[in-house]
Amino acid sequence: MILSKEYLKNLKIRKTVEKEIKGLEGKAKFRELGGVERYRYISRLQSVANSESGIDLENLPEFAEIQVDMIAECLIDQSGNLLVETEEEKGFIRSLPHSVLDEMFEVCQDLNGFTDEGEAEKN
Repeated sequence: MILSKEYLKNLKIRKTVEKEIKGLEGKAKFRELGGVERYRYISRLQSVANSESGIDLENLPEFAEIQVDMIAECLIDQSGNLLVETEEEKGFIRSLPHSVLDEMFEVCQDLNGFTDEGEAEKN
């Protein structure tokens, strides 16, 4: 088969995972980032990181926003549609307890190959 625009437009090959999140009463569903989204995340993360010691304390607010943005780009409903699409909706994510944010962020990182566990799954 030769690829067509229609085929590419309707392609649904991103990996997804459902995860029980402590602090939430139920499961959350996450999708893999697209290529451009992933590299945007890497670029933003590099902009706040200090190569010697990780995240600079003065950059913690920007890192928190990167965390919220990544969760927003991965969190989907049962049909595969993004749950968070506006700044107002991102506010709902920002208001979650840090333990919930950290757990959701970890799921996103694993799914996208940013952790040792995520890299092992890709190989």
